[in-house]
Amino acid sequence: MIFHEMESALRTIGFERVASGAMKQIIVRPFVPGEWQQYRDLRLQALRDSPDAFASTYEDSSLIPDDAWRERLARADPEFDLPLAGLHDASLFGMAWATIHKDQRNMTHLYQMWVAPDVRGLGMGRMLLDAALNWARGRGCDALVLDVTSGDRPARRLYEAAGLLPVGEPAPLRPGSVLQTQSMRYDLSRSFR
Repeated sequence: MIFHEMESALRTIGFERVASGAMKQIIVRPFVPGEWQQYRDLRLQALRDSPDAFASTYEDSSLIPDDAWRERLARADPEFDLPLAGLHDASLFGMAWATIHKDQRNMTHLYQMWVAPDVRGLGMGRMLLDAALNWARGRGCDALVLDVTSGDRPARRLYEAAGLLPVGEPAPLRPGSVLQTQSMRYDLSRSFR
C-alpha cells in the first residue's frame, strides 16, 4: 500500500531527487499518508534535537494524538502541500514541508526544515530546499519564504548559498521567546544556482 501511495505522490509532483556517493545514497521524496508514524517520530526528533529552530515545541507536539498526526498527512493536498522526507541509506534523517496558503497562492512557505546531526553536511538540506523550490516553481509561485532562527549560522549559510535573501525585521520565535527569527525569500523568477 505505501509503495503505491509513494509512486502516486512522485508522479503527482514529478520528482525524486537522488544523490549517491561513497556507497551511500540520499533520496528526497514526499511523505505519503501511510507514513504518518515515521513523520511523527521524525518531527518529534527534530523538535527535541533543535528546540530553538521551530515555533512549535516538543512538549506541545508530543501531546498531539495519533489521529491528528495521521490526519495531518492524510489531508495534505498535493496542489498546496509538499511534505518532504529525506532518506540516507533508506533511513529517514530529514524533512521539510512546503505549503501554499490558499489566500496567498503566489507564495510557497517552507516549514519544518530539519536534517539529523548524523547526516548534516552531506547535501540533504540543499536537496530538500531544491525540491521545495522546484515544486513551488512548478506551481507558478513568485517566491518561496521561510523563517530561520537568528544565530543558526549553518541554516542561514545554506539558505544564503541557495539564493535566499533576508527580508523585513527579525521577530520573536514564539510568544515570550527572547530568540528571534529572520524571514528569508527566494525570488522564483530566477533560475536555480
